[in-house]
Amino acid sequence: MSLLCIVQNSSFSNITYSTANGKGVRFDGTASGTLLTWNSYYNNNRTGIEIQNAVLAGYCNQISNNVDRGINLLGGATLDFAGVVSTGYMPMNDISNNPISVGTSVAKNILLSDGYNNLQPNAGGLSISGTIKMFCTPPPSIVANYNNWDGTTLPPSNYNLTTVAGQAGCTSAIPVTISDSNPGPVIACGSNSQMMAGTSPINNCPTCDNIYTPHFSGQGLEEASVEALEKTTQVGGNDFKEAVNMYNEILMYNLPNPDAAEKYVLNHSYNNMLPALGRSFRSGQITEAQNATALTPEVQKTIDVQNKLIVEAAANNAYLDKYYLTLDKAQTYRLAGRRDLAFVVLDDLATWVQPEQTDYFNYWSCTTHMEQDLIDGTISYDDFVATIDNCGTSANYRFAQTATTQNTNSSIANMAKLVSVYPNPVKDNLTIENLTGTQIKIELTNTIGQVLYSNKFSEANFNLNCAAFTKGIYSLAVSDVSGFKFSVKKVVVN
Repeated sequence: MSLLCIVQNSSFSNITYSTANGKGVRFDGTASGTLLTWNSYYNNNRTGIEIQNAVLAGYCNQISNNVDRGINLLGGATLDFAGVVSTGYMPMNDISNNPISVGTSVAKNILLSDGYNNLQPNAGGLSISGTIKMFCTPPPSIVANYNNWDGTTLPPSNYNLTTVAGQAGCTSAIPVTISDSNPGPVIACGSNSQMMAGTSPINNCPTCDNIYTPHFSGQGLEEASVEALEKTTQVGGNDFKEAVNMYNEILMYNLPNPDAAEKYVLNHSYNNMLPALGRSFRSGQITEAQNATALTPEVQKTIDVQNKLIVEAAANNAYLDKYYLTLDKAQTYRLAGRRDLAFVVLDDLATWVQPEQTDYFNYWSCTTHMEQDLIDGTISYDDFVATIDNCGTSANYRFAQTATTQNTNSSIANMAKLVSVYPNPVKDNLTIENLTGTQIKIELTNTIGQVLYSNKFSEANFNLNCAAFTKGIYSLAVSDVSGFKFSVKKVVVN
């Protein structure tokens, strides 16, 4: 599940390679999590903050004098040190005197505009360096007004940022332009008392619309989010189910053209909704047994929100948003004990996940399948413990890889090419062509994971009569004799 981790008034300094690999803080939010930090120090480490698969946000932090880089953004990470002019919110983070202020490796996004951040590296260093996943057409650019780049009032020139070759329509890596039309002098937070929580859009959002739902009768969006948060243990409450219901109303509300502050509040709400659902299970307010046949309202409402956000991400061509939200959806089903539904989501994701995210996706797919195998009794607890660690980043199919079952990505692709289906769309008979020369297993499931047909065959051609199936989209999973699922194909019945 997604995480919201808050760090305030803390210090993570003087950490060398011998401790925590030299990182002041490392945060892997697994999917759409957020590390929110303020009034904290990350100095004199190898790396000040390293973040992966999550958002780093905050204000009035000092991330300075680190040996390698101040901030390190790894696959799918977003840096959100942008300000909100309408509320007077200025993050004013000091990321100075590092060889590289912000390093990236397939980062998702960099948001700095109106941030009044100090990104001045040490002599000869770079303010931003690495790769970011952006479309190459039109020429990629990042607007980052009102920041300091080199101790002067000059626009940024000390950076080296490129797109990722082979992703987002980029056949080769090309430079990303960073522009700042109003670079300014360093504005320090002083004793870190200038930026108080009240300047955050969560606490002060005059531009936020009012919402009208069963729980809210005209409160501002930010007020509604605070009321939902008050139901959780973060501020002394314990009605997690109610918090989920309230967050659902906030996130499903038809808010036309949300501005930057409203988007901040919506993101904050989503990142708090998921922990609230998790705590509902942990506290016993919701159980797996209650979800065995039909999802409880709170789980379904979480799925509804995720479906809405996935559709929006797809419409905006925001691949990484869609990817992580889809993983969130699978994790929601997994939390509810409905791995059968999680498999449907994961099988679909397997058909469009891009190479850079394959390892992380494979880890969760492998882990989820092994958990179900343990529950079903098809593997013993000892076998589970012995092999679960092999799911790791190299696992790329249902079962964890071992020395005797390891397959390369190329062999998987070759196996998949040896099985084809036609015609597709199909009305009556679907022909499944098997050129593997071995026995394969096919399993046809509907959109909610129900297995409608399962069979094994070795023949070169097999006919599946689809005339009895209702019109719609189905998933055809193909496995070898060991149970290794090497292909999932979409079949349209019309």
